Amino acid sequence: MIVPITEENLMDAARVHATSWQSSHRGICSPGFAAAHTAERQAAYLRGELQAGKSLWLLLDPEPAGMVSLQGDLIENLYVLPEAQGRGCGTRLLRFAVSRCRRPRLWVLSSNQFAYDWYIRSGFIPTGKKKVLSDSLFERELVRKERAMYIETPRLLLRHFTMEDFPALWDILGDPETMAHMARYTQEEAREFLRTFCVERTPPGACAAVLRESGQLIGYLLCNQIDAPGIWELGWIFNRRFWRQGYAYEAAAALTDHLFRDQEAHKVVAETEDALRSLPLMEKLGLRREGVFRQHCRSQDGQWRDLFWYGLLREEYLAEPGRAPAE
Repeated sequence: MIVPITEENLMDAARVHATSWQSSHRGICSPGFAAAHTAERQAAYLRGELQAGKSLWLLLDPEPAGMVSLQGDLIENLYVLPEAQGRGCGTRLLRFAVSRCRRPRLWVLSSNQFAYDWYIRSGFIPTGKKKVLSDSLFERELVRKERAMYIETPRLLLRHFTMEDFPALWDILGDPETMAHMARYTQEEAREFLRTFCVERTPPGACAAVLRESGQLIGYLLCNQIDAPGIWELGWIFNRRFWRQGYAYEAAAALTDHLFRDQEAHKVVAETEDALRSLPLMEKLGLRREGVFRQHCRSQDGQWRDLFWYGLLREEYLAEPGRAPAE
């Protein structure tokens, strides 16, 4: 679990920061200088970071095991306790941080080749920028090769999933009424689906819809390239407590625009057996009916139902009245 760092858990984070900092800097500074970075000193440093407007996050696994800080798109202070390394804690923190940035970037010490190689494997590339710290030491700037999913609408933020999203996602996938027209998951199947399809897959096959004001995850959005490059399948499943408030349309419309403008999609498609709720939304999005597979899927009540297939071409989308041309 990843939780915000506040005054209540600041000392836990400070102990993680101090221990990890001393371990990672052992070979590049004197023993006395490293030892001076006590938990009390790092608590004052972290308190200053909070006061400067940065968001700080603590990883519990289940005890405090790592931390990371964010300021805009800049990722800093990613530390994992030495005894917690090798358990995926750093990867969880990095994915969590990346999911909250438009264009994630960070700086890494030239002496820390292990961290540099790990960031490269994680999808970062060097920009060529350097900060010289001494005659033999400098920091290198890295950015993500691909922009992270980060789309803002009036009420929502669309971003990539992290494993910390599982409880909110299970509120959706575990609700029988919400999943009436879709395959059911056990809790373990849902967790594995989140890990393999939404988090570890490159690129992820879906993104999360969260409320901008509270950060609460309320929706799952399928966004998966299928068949041939340039053809994307859309889908949406929202927490039932947020139905009939326009969230699905707001999210799907923004995602459709992103695919056609930013990803230069050739076509967007969607399918459903839910003629009551999903078909009107597809048509409101501008998708056009391309076919009906008659009695093609068996619903949860055992009845055979038609499967509706809808699609929209890039030129059709951009030609709609009032639509600004793609840049």
